[in-house]
Amino acid sequence: MASQFTVLQTGNSLRNGGYVMLRGEPCRIKQLNWSAPGKHGSGKIRVVGMGVFDGRHREEIIGSQENVPVPVILKPTLLLVDLEDDYMVVMTESGEERTDLRLSQNVQSPELAEQIEKTFCEDEDAAEILLHALAFKDRCLIVKLSIKH
Repeated sequence: MASQFTVLQTGNSLRNGGYVMLRGEPCRIKQLNWSAPGKHGSGKIRVVGMGVFDGRHREEIIGSQENVPVPVILKPTLLLVDLEDDYMVVMTESGEERTDLRLSQNVQSPELAEQIEKTFCEDEDAAEILLHALAFKDRCLIVKLSIKH
């Protein structure tokens, strides 16, 4: 069933590197294995994916003609305004301020979190620190850092 956060696509239209909902979680497709249609039914697709927000591997078998939910993943750019303890204060593209993102939980890797903290604390030449993210519903994951001087 589609919602405002998902759209329906047939199993045939799924591609490696795309997104799909597996077991209720948005996942990036890592592997697709197709089986030929049999005497009494349509072909099946084994979909293996990795959770966008938790990194866990999931797999499901779906019919090639079956409609499957595909998450609408937004890719916002956030402006880092402040860093208080473990919380980041960021401004969205629409000008809203978010204070609920944690450096330890909402950043893709510890190395990236360290780089964000170091850049914010030590780089006085940085005019803007931009954080590139993946967002789904109310969840957000910072995946890249860019600096404007």
